[in-house]
Amino acid sequence: MDFPLLAATAMLLLGVPHGAFDVALAHRRWEIGTPPALACFLALYVGMAAAFAAIWFLLPQFALPVFIAMSGVHFAGDWRRDIPLLPRMVVGLALITAPALLHREPVTEIFAWLVPADVAVTTAEVMAAASIPLLQAAALVALVTAWSRPAAALEMAATLLLAVFAAPLVFFVSYWCGLHSARHVFSVQAELQPRTLSGLARLSLPYAPITIIGVMIAALLWPHLDLGRAVLAVLFVALAALTVPHMMLVDQFRPKRT
Repeated sequence: MDFPLLAATAMLLLGVPHGAFDVALAHRRWEIGTPPALACFLALYVGMAAAFAAIWFLLPQFALPVFIAMSGVHFAGDWRRDIPLLPRMVVGLALITAPALLHREPVTEIFAWLVPADVAVTTAEVMAAASIPLLQAAALVALVTAWSRPAAALEMAATLLLAVFAAPLVFFVSYWCGLHSARHVFSVQAELQPRTLSGLARLSLPYAPITIIGVMIAALLWPHLDLGRAVLAVLFVALAALTVPHMMLVDQFRPKRT
C-alpha cells in the first residue's frame, strides 16, 4: 500500500466521522426531531455538498482556491477559546498555506490529482507566496498568546512548524485527524452532553459509516486512475463538498454562550 492510500484510510476512519455529528448538533440547535424536519435538513445539507461538488468539476480553478480558503477559516476555529477572531483567522490561513512554502512540488502533485495541471501549479505558487506573511503574522500571534495562554501558544507553534517542515500529506493527516477532528468531538461532547462514550458514538450513526462506505465505493469505481490516487482524489473532493454545509453548521450557527 502506498502512502496516499494509507493517508486516505486514516482520514476516512479518523477524520471523516467527526462531521457525522452534524445531524445531532442540528437536532439540538433547531429541534429537527420529526421525520419531515430531518428530511429537509438532510436534503439541504446534501444539496449544498452536491452543488459544490458540481462546481468543483465545472470550475476547478474557482473551487480549489475557495476550498483552501474555507479550510483555513474552518481550522481557525480550533483556537476559538484562546484567541479573538482575526488572530485565529491568521493562524488558520497560515496553516493551510504553509505546506506549499518548502514543499511546493508535492503540493502541486497532490492538487494535480484533483484539478488541471495549470490550476494546480498556480494555486501552489499563490499559497507559497501567501504563506510568508501569514506565517510571520501567525508567529507573532503565538508569541503574544504565550503571555496569557502558554499551552495554546505552544500548540499553535508546534502545528505551524509541522505545517512548514513535514511532508504535506503527513501534516494534513496528523493535524486533521489528531487535533482538528479530536477537538471537534470533544466540543460535540461538551454541547450535547451524552452520558457515556458509547452514547456519544451512537450520535454519529448511521451517518459516519454511510459516508465512509460511500466514499470508498466511489473511489473504487473511479475510472482511469491508480487506486491510491483515486481514493485520495475522491476523498478530497468529497471533503471539499462536505466542508460547505459542515462549516456553515459548526462555524456560523454555533449556540450563543450564556
